[in-house]
Amino acid sequence: MQQEKNMIFVTGGTGFLGAHLLLELCERGENVRALKRPSSDVDFTKVVFSFYGKGDLFQRIEWVDGDICDIHSLIAVMRDVDLVYHCAATVSFAKKDSEKLLENNVFGTSNIVDAAIETGIRKLCHVSSIAVLGKAEVISDDTLWDAREKHSKYAESKYKAELEIYRGVAEGLDAVIVRPSVILGPWKQNSGTGVLFREIENGLNYYTPGITGYVDVRDVANAMIGLMERSVKNDCFIVSSENLSYQRLFTMIAETLNKPAPGRCAGRFITGLAWRFFTLKDFFTGKDSSINKTTAAISRTNSKYSNKKLTETLSFSYIPINETLSNSYRFNQFLSDKNHEKIS
Repeated sequence: MQQEKNMIFVTGGTGFLGAHLLLELCERGENVRALKRPSSDVDFTKVVFSFYGKGDLFQRIEWVDGDICDIHSLIAVMRDVDLVYHCAATVSFAKKDSEKLLENNVFGTSNIVDAAIETGIRKLCHVSSIAVLGKAEVISDDTLWDAREKHSKYAESKYKAELEIYRGVAEGLDAVIVRPSVILGPWKQNSGTGVLFREIENGLNYYTPGITGYVDVRDVANAMIGLMERSVKNDCFIVSSENLSYQRLFTMIAETLNKPAPGRCAGRFITGLAWRFFTLKDFFTGKDSSINKTTAAISRTNSKYSNKKLTETLSFSYIPINETLSNSYRFNQFLSDKNHEKIS
């Protein structure tokens, strides 16, 4: 008789979303195995557990070395796995990372699909992005990718990764795809939400005129688990809490920090100057400021997303973004403790 599988496998467990997903799974008492590269450390994930007062649960995670770009390492650690959460991905809008986006997001996902089929896992949850969706007055999961539109290399890589999931479904794999909007929550101080807090605290004067969707990282993790626990399969879901202008978001962050809100709108001319300046600066410093032609264009785009499909499927309620920002601020304060300096 074949032994019943009860192991959950998570890729990207050393990252922002993966750390919160691992925490939620461990709180539920699940048997969890997390993939990491040999060169990666688990300090950020450990600190996330500690921040929420769950440091003792960190020991529940079975960490294994491997790489999503090495299918043999994946098959070796997925033999006794029941469910797979695929969070690992490269997020970048820099031209220099085009090959890395293709390798990690597309080829890596293809390997996850092949390993899942080879090892007979029961169900796969893939983390995609709203970047794969087309344009509409209100964007839903039925707003299809339009090849005629101009897309970033990141968006192209996530779209092609979804195609790999659909290929797996055609070969008999049960899967569900989540498409988060901009994920907010406890980030390292030099990336993500942490950068926004730092810049506004330092007196950022400008906001851009665009609108987009935002969601708490804890909501994304819970939505993923909820979809995996139900019979829903071979479907995709936007995970997004609120559609906010950049002006409103920056004002909310400023209010959280008790700082003046940025008061000037940076239109096309100002954002054009900005991305050219930072492109030149990055060239000479060798750093990546994440401000370039693509991100400047995105910052001026008005995109509103519908979360109706997910809320109806799971009876799901979202954490308000103002609470998300308060939680992020508390985490930044937590990181300021000298014991956590090396991951800040």
